[in-house]
Amino acid sequence: MSVFPHPTKSRASRTCILHLCADVEPDSPGREVVGLASLTQRSGWRALIASSGGRLSQDAERVAVRHITVPFYRTSVVGRWRNQAQIKTLANKERPALIHAHGLDVTPYALAAGREARTPVVVDLTQPIHADLRTHKIFDVIKKSSALVR
Repeated sequence: MSVFPHPTKSRASRTCILHLCADVEPDSPGREVVGLASLTQRSGWRALIASSGGRLSQDAERVAVRHITVPFYRTSVVGRWRNQAQIKTLANKERPALIHAHGLDVTPYALAAGREARTPVVVDLTQPIHADLRTHKIFDVIKKSSALVR
């Protein structure tokens, strides 16, 4: 009799980080996402990038980072709902240890997926933020979500 549990019967460990970004173009957020994902991959964890695509998606796949295309440019209610369902399904299937949202545009998707999958969410805001009503609503959701964690 073995002391260690059978690998198929034990709960799979969470060794994946899901990076969400609006797109992976050669600007600073896109390069940051691909760089962090490649470092994650080199450290022995799995890295996933979900974005609208871009020129750096091939660079990510070249270093064995899986890229999932999610059309974040959709602005209709149905389009946003489909994107959110796709991210939630991805988070439930892949079971990431962390969801890393790069930018304010993908933060609502990350928070919804993190809430459903019970996964911590990190929001990375490296771009200038405009003070408008939409931004304040997103910050209120972030504050409420972080208050639930504490």
